[in-house]
Amino acid sequence: MSVRPCLFLSEPLMVAYPLFVYSKKDVGRAGRKLAGDLVWNTETQDEIRHAFAVANSWPDSHAAPMRRIHAELIAKVRKLGLKQTSGISAARLKRMTSIRKKLRKINIGLEAIQDLGGCRAILPRMEDVQRLVNAYGDSCRHIIFDQNNYIAEPKPGGYRSHHLKLKFTGSGEVEHFSGRRIEVQVRTQLQHTWATAVEAVGLIRGEDLKGGAGNGDWLRLFELVSSEFAEHENCSPVPGAPVGRPRRQEILDLDRRLGAAATLDNLS
Repeated sequence: MSVRPCLFLSEPLMVAYPLFVYSKKDVGRAGRKLAGDLVWNTETQDEIRHAFAVANSWPDSHAAPMRRIHAELIAKVRKLGLKQTSGISAARLKRMTSIRKKLRKINIGLEAIQDLGGCRAILPRMEDVQRLVNAYGDSCRHIIFDQNNYIAEPKPGGYRSHHLKLKFTGSGEVEHFSGRRIEVQVRTQLQHTWATAVEAVGLIRGEDLKGGAGNGDWLRLFELVSSEFAEHENCSPVPGAPVGRPRRQEILDLDRRLGAAATLDNLS
């Protein structure tokens, strides 16, 4: 199921990138197939193999634009003279397990998923985040077709980050990839620490805390801590979360019930 028939191009650094050799209609059909339950037998195996070949080739074709945009992100950070406490995380392509989960969860086609490729900048302060976001608004060789400011308007569970959604514009060898959508995430170290903790606890518990599913006490704790962090950074709190002393008291109560601080210390 992991066979990915494709052509390749190479950049001067001898890095080979797959070219997409299917059509958008093929992508749509493959996405609909993988969003459902797959029953493997002699009658369906060829169809399932083909669906995975197309579905794997599509995100693979985002590798070249993702790498180019990642390099440009690093250049912008350096040009602005921004300090990087944790640097810029490696760019990544979305895993097939995550793609299938997203296809099942929301009613969009595989060709419409906007974060098949992405990269992230982690910066010390909110001022740095805003400077970098503004720099993209002032100058970007690609098309910024949308953005989500989850810092100004945090998600209900507490997730905070600024997402810039770019439509790649390429020329020469990479012109083939023009139109690929790459997401750039910009966040503070504090916001990144929170997101990492959610993923880590979800991993050891076998729960999709990141997706808002799992133990209610853990979900509530992360929501409250995110709001506490937001106050520290002079940002908007999580919608509906208590403020001040009641919030901190509930955090303490949840910590005693869950042993949360000890769990996170062990994870670190």
